Formats: sequence, C-alpha cells, structure tokens
Amino acid sequence: MRLTQEKEVDGIVYEITQFSATKSLRLLTRLASYFSEPIGVIVDKGGLDANLSSDLVSKMAKSLFEKLDESQVEKTVKELLEGVRCEGKQILFDTHFQGRLLHLFKVLKAVLEVQYNDFFVEINKLNTNTQTALKSNAQNI
Repeated sequence: MRLTQEKEVDGIVYEITQFSATKSLRLLTRLASYFSEPIGVIVDKGGLDANLSSDLVSKMAKSLFEKLDESQVEKTVKELLEGVRCEGKQILFDTHFQGRLLHLFKVLKAVLEVQYNDFFVEINKLNTNTQTALKSNAQNI
C-alpha cells in the first residue's frame, strides 16, 4: 500500500501519494539526468541548506535549461503531479497553477520531498559527514 502524505504549501493542503517503485525509479533516472550537475554544486557548497551565490545559481540554472526542452519539462512536471490532490480534489493543471508558477515549483518541491525523502536524507548525511571531516582536518593543520 502506498503512503499518502499531506503537505501544506502557501496555506493550501496537498495530499501526495507515493509512486510505485518502478515509476519512482524511472522518474528519478530522468531527474538525475537533468539535475546531476546542479545537485553536485549544491552538495559541494553545503547541501540543501547552503547559501549559494547568485553566480552559482545562475550557472546551475544555465546547466539545467541547456538540457531541457519545453515538452520534456511539461511531461516531467505533469508526471510528478500524478497522484497529487488539492484539498481532496484532483488538480486541473492549467487552471490550478494559472498565474501561480512560483506556487507550482513549491508544490513540486513538496512532491520531491515525499517521493524521494530517503534520497535527500542521505545526501544531507553525506554532506554533514564531509563538512565535519573538512572542519576536523582544518583544525589539525
């Protein structure tokens, strides 16, 4: 049985149902091809809570958008939103997010947190261990 988790985004409650393992793996593979370079920058600079300079954010965005075309973006976003309900109702993409693209990206962040939480937890652990080792080495010098 798949877990459904509630997430509040901008005061609106969304119910997000986890994907099957097959769908999750397929989408993770596609997302990794899009985001591998930007994720590498984030991990290198301190993980998900890192303060990234505007120059680094610009480089990450450029890297990402060079790899995508609009049909890929639309397909992937709509796939990520499958199984997401808003206040108990199915989302009608074009009307629900019309004029609210920033809200769309906040909802996508919530979806990724539910779908790939274990992945993000491990990335943060890896980053914490790396930062601790670097601080320890710097103190020993």
